[in-house]
Formats: sequence, structure tokens, C-alpha cells
Amino acid sequence: QLSFVTIGRGVQNYTCPSGATKPVQNGTNGGAVAQLFDVTSIIASSQAEGQNSLLGPLNDQFPKVCFHHFNAAGTPVFDCGDKGIILGLKLEAVDAPVGAQASANGAKAVPWLNLAAKEGSRDITKVIRVVTAGGSPPSGCAGYYPEDVISVDYAAQYWFFNNGTLSS
Repeated sequence: QLSFVTIGRGVQNYTCPSGATKPVQNGTNGGAVAQLFDVTSIIASSQAEGQNSLLGPLNDQFPKVCFHHFNAAGTPVFDCGDKGIILGLKLEAVDAPVGAQASANGAKAVPWLNLAAKEGSRDITKVIRVVTAGGSPPSGCAGYYPEDVISVDYAAQYWFFNNGTLSS
């Protein structure tokens, strides 16, 4: 069942290991770091009214509900405090639709994801990332050193599911 919906804002981190021609998202410096804001109420009311609402500064309008990062093993982690925690296992990824919003520096939107819960998760069984904006790496590694972390701004909707009842 759908538990809650968030808007995430943060960075996707990439590195260019020695000899690489394209940035990768693995290793201790790869992955994402983002704050996720609970927008369950606005998503529900927008769908009910059949209209889209413009979001202002999320810090002022919506509570921070989750912190997203990658652990040392390269697993995506969504720590949502009392709402649960999920260590994600990627089931599938699809490219963002043509015309998806780029970031301010022109980075294309990262793929949409379907993640299942791995061992160590609590209360959250699935998370889906959709409506992505920005976050894709540069096209090549020219000008980057192996120790460089390439951080690219991104935003996305994250839909969290559990086997219980709506907990927003």
C-alpha cells in the first residue's frame, strides 16, 4: 500500500576512476545525497482536484521526512525515522521521458527507478522514484581526476510503500 509521497532534492555523485572514459556512480564517493520532504497531502489534494500545484521552497512548506544516501556497500538508503528505513535493491530502471526537466547546469534527468527492500529494511517494502529532474553525469571524464567527486543537482518524487496502512 502507498504509505507516503516525498519530493527529494539533492545531488547525484559520480567519480571517474583511473582509466574510465565516463563517470560512474559507485565506490565510496558515488551515489546520491538528498533531503526528502513529505508532500503526501498536496499530492492527494492535487489528484483529487485534477490540477497540479506549484511548489515553493520546500523547507518552508513541508516537513523533512527522510534522508537519502548510499552506504559504504553502495546500497541506496532512505532513512525515514519513525516511518521506516529501506535499503534499496534495484528491480528496474527506465529512462526519464523525453522532455524531462534538466537541472540548472543542463544535466539530463536521471532514470525512474523501482526499488525493493533488502535485508535490514524496516516498515518500508518498496520505493519508486519518478518525475526526475537533472542529476545525470557529464558525458565524459576529460578534466576530472580519480579523486574528484562530481556532484550534479537533482530532484525527484519518491513514492514509499509498505504492507500496512497509510501512515502519513
